[in-house]
Amino acid sequence: MSAVSPACSVVVATRNRPRLVLDTVGSILAGSVVPGELVVVDQSGEPNAELSRLEHPACDVRLIRSSSVGVSAAKNAGIAAATRNVLVFTDDDVLVDPEWLHALVGALARDGDRTVVVGRVVAGPPEVEDAEAVSITPEGKAEVHRGRLTIDPLAGNNWACFRGALAEVGTFDERLGPGARFPSADDNDLGFRLLEAGYTIRYVPEALLVHRTWRAGGDLRRLEWVYGRGQGAFLAKHMSLRDAHMLKRLKTTIAWKQPIRRGANGHDAVYLAGVLSAAAQWLVEERLLPRLTVRVRRSR
Repeated sequence: MSAVSPACSVVVATRNRPRLVLDTVGSILAGSVVPGELVVVDQSGEPNAELSRLEHPACDVRLIRSSSVGVSAAKNAGIAAATRNVLVFTDDDVLVDPEWLHALVGALARDGDRTVVVGRVVAGPPEVEDAEAVSITPEGKAEVHRGRLTIDPLAGNNWACFRGALAEVGTFDERLGPGARFPSADDNDLGFRLLEAGYTIRYVPEALLVHRTWRAGGDLRRLEWVYGRGQGAFLAKHMSLRDAHMLKRLKTTIAWKQPIRRGANGHDAVYLAGVLSAAAQWLVEERLLPRLTVRVRRSR
C-alpha cells in the first residue's frame, strides 16, 4: 500500500486529452507515495466521465471543470482550489516514476521553504509514426541554481514548492503559456521571478517522469514558433534599459539561433522569428500602448 504525503497537493491542468490525462493520474495514484490531494483542472469541451469517477482511499481526487482558456489560467485555478501547503505541478501527457513524488517532496522537506525542487524529464517510446520528443531535461547530476542565470531551470511539468513561494512572487502569468496570447514560457517567467526573489531552484534527477512521445515530427516546426513566441514575450516582459540582463539574453539568443549560423536549420529561423515578433508585440501592447492611454486620459 502506498504511503501518503498529507501536506501535498498535486495540480494537473488538462484540455481535450481524455486518455492521456487518465494515464497520468493513474501513474500518480500508483506511486510509492501519493499526495493528500490531487487537483485536476479540466478545460476540455466535453466532460471526462471516467476522470470524474476516479477515487483513491488515501488521496482526495478533485476534478474541477473550468471554462477558462490557457494552461496558466488552469494552473492558477488549481492553486486556488488546492488546500495543502506543498504544491506539485505536472502535465497531462506524462507518466511518473513510482518514486517521483517521494523524491520531489523529500528534497523540498530537506531544503526548506526558500527552495523550489525540479525533477528530471525523459522521453517515452514513440507512440506515433515519425514521433519526436519535446520538453526533455538533459542528463546531468543534481545541481542548485541561484541568482541571475542564462538558462531557465524551472521545468514546468515536474516541480514543487511551498505555497508561500507563490504567495510572495505571484502565480502564473496568464498572458503566457499554452492557450494564451504568448503560448509558452510561463514556467520560465515564474522561475525567473522566484530566482529574483532569492529562492533556490534545486534539480533532483531522482524525481523522474516520462514525457510521452505522442507528437509527430511534422509538428516540431510549429512548436519552434510556439516556444519562440513565448520566450520573446518573457524576455521583453523583464527587459529594462536600467538592467541589461534580459537584453544580453536576447542578444545571445539571436547569435545562437540566427539562420546563417553554421549548421543552423529551418527550425532555428522559425524560433528566432517567434522570439523577435513576440518581443516587439509585448513591448508595444504591454508597455507602449498602456502608457499612451494613461497620457491621453491625463490630457483630457
